Order: sequence, then structure tokens, then C-alpha cells
Amino acid sequence: MRLRRVLLFLALSVCPLFSLTNCEEQRVPEEKLLIVTVATQDTEGFKRFLVSAKHFNYTVKVLGRLEKWRAGDYMSATGGGQKVRLLKEALQEMKNEDTIILFTDRYSVFTTGKHSDSNLLLSSDGQ
Repeated sequence: MRLRRVLLFLALSVCPLFSLTNCEEQRVPEEKLLIVTVATQDTEGFKRFLVSAKHFNYTVKVLGRLEKWRAGDYMSATGGGQKVRLLKEALQEMKNEDTIILFTDRYSVFTTGKHSDSNLLLSSDGQ
């Protein structure tokens, strides 16, 4: 927890000192960004994720919606295969599209702004 605070402090205090060259030209157009996630259950966390994405006008594609989870324990060495399989199938269907895919978790994630509002993205996951 302390490491997270230090990293957040550094990001908030040091990163604004660096300017990004041609920042506006490098941004992804909003209509080309697609958030993809896998959700087999409609949990409260998943509902919060959808509400936050809708609030900021993101397009979200949910894979495996209400399917039975068959991949076992995602923390074990062989777990999580269902998520990978669903993502692989979806990417095959979208391979000819000119779209930027953002693959994210769904039960413990929410969006806090439009993608054009940030030059820096911080992410962490912990037990």
C-alpha cells in the first residue's frame, strides 16, 4: 500500500513537468477506441464498470456475458483460459477493423474520465 502511495505521488508531482511532443496528434480518435472485457456474472463491480464507461461515452464489448465460468481458478497456473479464448475469438472477428482495443478487467475497474483527458495512465492490481 505504501508503494502505491509513493508511485501515485511521483506520478502526480513529476509527470506534469514533462511535456509530450505533438500530444494532440498522437491521441486515438474516440470512435476508434473499443473497450473489451470478459464478464460471466453481473456483479455490482461489473455494473459500476458499465455505468462509468457509459457516463464517459466509451464503447464497451462484453464477451462471455452470462456464460458459465469454465476456466477454473484464474489465479492457478492453468486458470483463465476461458478469458483468453473469448478474447482470441473476438479479435479474429475484428481483425480487419481499424480499431484500438483496450482489454481490461471488469469486476474491479471503473473509468474516471474521457481518454482524451489524460496523457498518463496508471494501473495497478493487488491482492
